[in-house]
Amino acid sequence: ENWIKALSLPLINVIAALAVLILAFAGQAVSLSKSTPLKVFGAFSSVADVHAMEWLAQHTPTSALILNHPGPQEADWAPVVAQRNTVYFRPQPFFTNTAQAEAMQNDLLAFWKNPADPANAALLARYHVTYVLVPQIVEAPATFATMYRWRPPSANALLNAPPADLAYLKLVFEADGARVYQVVS
Repeated sequence: ENWIKALSLPLINVIAALAVLILAFAGQAVSLSKSTPLKVFGAFSSVADVHAMEWLAQHTPTSALILNHPGPQEADWAPVVAQRNTVYFRPQPFFTNTAQAEAMQNDLLAFWKNPADPANAALLARYHVTYVLVPQIVEAPATFATMYRWRPPSANALLNAPPADLAYLKLVFEADGARVYQVVS
């Protein structure tokens, strides 16, 4: 029992020192950890993504419908942080009567497959989509190296051509690759 008391203070000091070192060198620790076989999930919304979602919460009407990314993790935080209705949301086993939402999600995949297709303007209008949220990993995949994220996005998370310079979309917010476009008629 005495040896536990004798070791507890030095052990607490070592743990505290390690925590301070990790915080001080967080960027280097993330980069170093990505080369290890340990592949944890980590956060799938980057700091830039959160800024874009916060912008949506602060600058859009509560009635806005946001077309967020269909990736299995890329879209999960958008409805929560933006506090708006989104097309894609994290499915739960207890959700019922989702056929209409799933049909809309399937239809709107056409946008993510080819944003440059002019038919997407009518598609977004049909569903009353008012904003499009593009995650940082889609517009700036090179930023993966600095993200608190250890698994790369799935192949379908990356676009062949990001939705820039399209007549039916107007860029209204950008933060290090995370973008918000307003749908214009």
